[in-house]
This record gives sequence, structure tokens and C-alpha cells, in this order.
Amino acid sequence: MKTLVTHITSCLLCAGLLCGCGAASASMMVDRSVSVQYEAMGTAASSVGMVPQTPREVGITYAVETEVLESESFSEDGVKLISSRYELPVLRALRRDGETLETASTPAEEQALLVVNTFNAAFDAWRSEMEDVKDMALADYELRPEMFLEYGMYYQDSLTYTVYTTDHLVSVLASTYSYYGGAHPNTGFCSWTFDLDDGAFLSLPVIAQDEIRFEEAVAADLARQARAAALQAETSMAEFYWEDYEDILANWTTYTVSFDAGGMTVSYAPYELGCYASGPHVFTLSNEFLEPYLSEYGLALLDLERNGTPS
Repeated sequence: MKTLVTHITSCLLCAGLLCGCGAASASMMVDRSVSVQYEAMGTAASSVGMVPQTPREVGITYAVETEVLESESFSEDGVKLISSRYELPVLRALRRDGETLETASTPAEEQALLVVNTFNAAFDAWRSEMEDVKDMALADYELRPEMFLEYGMYYQDSLTYTVYTTDHLVSVLASTYSYYGGAHPNTGFCSWTFDLDDGAFLSLPVIAQDEIRFEEAVAADLARQARAAALQAETSMAEFYWEDYEDILANWTTYTVSFDAGGMTVSYAPYELGCYASGPHVFTLSNEFLEPYLSEYGLALLDLERNGTPS
């Protein structure tokens, strides 16, 4: 029987957020809450003779900064229990002059702050999770103090990320690391794809002209890459992957999907596609591969033209 070991922080996040994190499913619908609120602003503005403008039209841009959270915790008798370090993305809205937008004075600025707050709220769970892991480490120390005293064990917990942005998109790929005792640490991936215009996290099929055709084409190429990886490792498919690996790949939209300038990446943490020894599995699909399947919305989101090159 397969044993699925996942980072507890990832599990909590993925249960409640529109992100790709392990096998947690994201909503298939775009959450347009910010757009709906802005449309309401526009209706109100129109009723008094004003023409509503979008953040882009008034020169507002966005930038991602890094917030670092670090913490160490010790027992009352001075034994180290945990060391945590999270690098979290923080979205900022910038006025035309480069000044950070803090207080809105126009509907467009109000929309920009709604976009910022929606994005940043997705990472609040990591802040509270740091305290939860502290409590877990203390309970573990009380249960088996010898692990901490004799073997020098302490909990280790970290998150790092890379980010790719276009004028319309923020794509975050996070790598998690945790060690809570046992034979080895656990690593994982999480991703968030965010539409800056709608102010919403979205799932991947919405970027396609034909969602089913797109999902099937990606799954077929992932299977091709998986076979090539096993061949390169000089091992059999049965040794490298779970027996239902093709079904897992067919459900790629529920795993960790991210974007960069070269295209799309689908990442599987250890245990998700095969045994721990086979390691993480990361597959890439180029812009040239994606382009025929993308809708006009998808092309604009990724800042691509119909030939697959950057616009």
C-alpha cells in the first residue's frame, strides 16, 4: 500500500485555499469577487456621471516582495524544539510614480487594494501555522524527550518560493521542507496562480480553449516525460512510479502547477507519483506546446502571442 506523507502545513493550506498543493483540488471556477466589487463601484460611479477606470488605466502596477518569518522555540529547560523559516510573497500596488499604494482615494485604487489584499490573505495561514507547529513540537518533547535530549532532534520547518509575473499574472511556486523526526525529512510543493486583473486565484483549465482537450494533451505529454525519466534512471516503471501513475498524471490539474517565462511546470513531491527514493518529479511544458490549446484569455494572461512567443 502506498504511504502518502505530506507536510502538515501544506495540507491545511490546500484544504482552504485556491492553490495547487499536492493532491488538493482547486476550484474549477475563477473567483471574481474583486471584479464583482469593482463592477459595483463602477455602477455607483456611473450613476453620478463618473467614468470608472481600472488600475492599469491610471498607471497602477504590482510588485512582489518577500516577507521572511523566522522563529526558534525552546522548552522551559532550554532544549531547542523547533526552527522555522518561511519566505512569503507579499503583493504591493504601486502608483505611477512608484509610490506604494496604502490608502485608496479613487475607485481604481480601491480595486488595486482589493487585489492586493486578496492575494496576501492567501498566505496568512502560514503565519498562524508557525504557532501550531511550536505547540506540536512541545507536545512531542513531553511525550519522548529522549529524542530531543539524546539525539539532538528538533523540528525543522521551512518554505521558499520562486515567482513569475506578467502584466496580468502572478505565479508562485513554493517548496516546503519539514522534519519532525523519523527516517527522513519531507518535502513538498505548493503553487498559486493569480489573475491581477480579476483579482482572483484560478485553476488551470480556464486558460484553455477546450478544457478537456487541454487536460488530455498535457496528461499525455506528462506520461511521455515520465517514461523518459525512468529510462534515463535505468529503472523500470514499476520501480520508479506507483502502478496507477497514469491516473495520477491524468489528474495533473489537482497537483502543483506553475508558470515561468519558458512555459508551465507540473511538480510532484516524493510519494505523490512514486516512492520516496524516486524523489520529486518535475515536468515542464514549453510555451510552444501550450500555445495551440490556449484561449485568448490564456494567451493574454501568460503574455504570449499566438505563435507561442512573448508578446
